[in-house]
Amino acid sequence: MSSFAYELRHWSQKSCRFHLETRDLKFLESIFRFELAGAALNDERIQSLINEDKIVDAVLELPHQLDISPQLYFYVLLKRAFEESGIYNLSLVDYIVFLLTCHITSNGDEEGSKFLYVSDYLNKIDIASNRDQFYLRVQLANEILILTGVFQEYMKHRTQRKAAPNIPFYEVVGCTQYEAAMHHPLAAELNLKSVFSELSTSFDNVRQTLNQFSERFISLGEPFREL
Repeated sequence: MSSFAYELRHWSQKSCRFHLETRDLKFLESIFRFELAGAALNDERIQSLINEDKIVDAVLELPHQLDISPQLYFYVLLKRAFEESGIYNLSLVDYIVFLLTCHITSNGDEEGSKFLYVSDYLNKIDIASNRDQFYLRVQLANEILILTGVFQEYMKHRTQRKAAPNIPFYEVVGCTQYEAAMHHPLAAELNLKSVFSELSTSFDNVRQTLNQFSERFISLGEPFREL
């Protein structure tokens, strides 16, 4: 099994709604010290706390550097950004957080330094097994979403230099690949059917929300692939 397939199979296990790190728990305790006095922090309680506005305010307003995981940071701010765009799918928020944290950990890897193009992916998809087609489609759509969502200025620069097609082209490819992946049996097996459904129908909205989010809150360096 490829490293990407392995990561995708375990994507939901990285959700901070269910698996907070010790530093995240300490952060919650610092924010909700009175509410948590003597209270048990089970999964249901954790989900309730990290969805409160007080957490968003703390992340945005505390003057010192926060000692929290990237998963919690991304989740808190992405959830607010998506809600402002009319998107209320928490599984989608979890999935985008998964993509962003995967980018952080993979950036600079030897594999990430290679240049890959849409045509390369499509050629591979044409000759791949049914199972491998699923993972290739998802990988292609994910990379397009990150590039056009987080690195939109880079993509615009490449378009202006005529080194790449325009963003609407990539949107069509991304939507198409997510839609095809949604209908594959593995999507249901990996609890990704609703996520891919939303991405296939609302790719532009998700992308633009990521544009605004990345401009305000994150810097992930240079893109690790070119399409």
